[in-house]
Amino acid sequence: EHAECARLARQWKNSGYTHMIVAGAGGSGLSGKALAMLITGAQTSDAAHGLHVLDTLDPALLSAQLARWPLEKCCFFFASKSGSTVETYAQARIILDALTARGIDPARRSAVLTMDTASPMRALAE
Repeated sequence: EHAECARLARQWKNSGYTHMIVAGAGGSGLSGKALAMLITGAQTSDAAHGLHVLDTLDPALLSAQLARWPLEKCCFFFASKSGSTVETYAQARIILDALTARGIDPARRSAVLTMDTASPMRALAE
């Protein structure tokens, strides 16, 4: 799994993406915050590094945040250990629908990390 994550990171880096959006709420959001702290020292977002952590459950706020970013230059990472975290699933649906509405193929710029192979998040990823 580490090799796959490393491959995906290289692919995204070479694809010209300028923003990485990590989505997750509650415990699922901790992975994004840990990643942000490792990379930037900040807990949520660091525009200088293009890393943004979404932990909001408010659809209007999430939509407003998405409207600020150039979605064609964004990649998205969804983390849910169980794969059944309702909040993370809802975030993923909103984001994937926004990409599709703009004519952007979500499969080329999003990844799901989950431990459970039979979960709503895994099904969404496939």
